[in-house]
Amino acid sequence: MTPFGPGGAPREGIRPLLAGLGVLAALLLVPVMFADRAPAVLDRISDRIENTFPDFYWDTLKPHFPEADVAMHLLVFGGAALAVGLICWSWRTFVLGQLMVFGAGLVVEVLQPVVTSSRNIELHDVLGNAVGQAIGIAVALVIIGTRSLWERRRAEQ
Repeated sequence: MTPFGPGGAPREGIRPLLAGLGVLAALLLVPVMFADRAPAVLDRISDRIENTFPDFYWDTLKPHFPEADVAMHLLVFGGAALAVGLICWSWRTFVLGQLMVFGAGLVVEVLQPVVTSSRNIELHDVLGNAVGQAIGIAVALVIIGTRSLWERRRAEQ
């Protein structure tokens, strides 16, 4: 029985902890995604981080980093996909959970112009969500596969 990912029972291993952290993260992030000021705050934070680097280094590094808004979508949905991948206890729940993450991203985008006055549906945000989710799924699969391989090797000894 694995402590995470497909295999085992829903309340085994670190699944309950990951589920609790996921719910807490969602409760904290959803209001931010609907906030009118979120993009401006994110840009200010990004600018402060950029200003800590000497110009020479930042001019060399900046082309290799996504914009702050895109990075946020990659991190949030990559993290959500990773957490869902590790929380699931079967391949069916893995797929259903990932569909829910994707659907949640679409719902948040569609509701932004309804809930806020300054946010609109943006295709690049949906794309950032999907790419972040794909990265999160890939990382989850690597972790699950590595753990499974390690367990099989350990059982053979």
